[in-house]
Amino acid sequence: MPKPEIFITFRLTDEEKELLKQYCDQESRTQTDVLRELIRGLRRRLKPQRIHEGSALGSQRCAEVPSVEATGVGSADL
Repeated sequence: MPKPEIFITFRLTDEEKELLKQYCDQESRTQTDVLRELIRGLRRRLKPQRIHEGSALGSQRCAEVPSVEATGVGSADL
């Protein structure tokens, strides 16, 4: 895995910070490890990928990119 080069700073309430700390202590994991896992889990929650037609700002309508299943291509065909 490549070495991370981006730092993100965000605000938490005291309650959120304590919840994160308690979970990390319970699981013997670092906060960074837990937060990375949560972020990676977002992939499952993403809606189908879309590409923008028109401006780079996305003010034009979007076209949905077909999934592998929608095109009839199975994993054995790849």
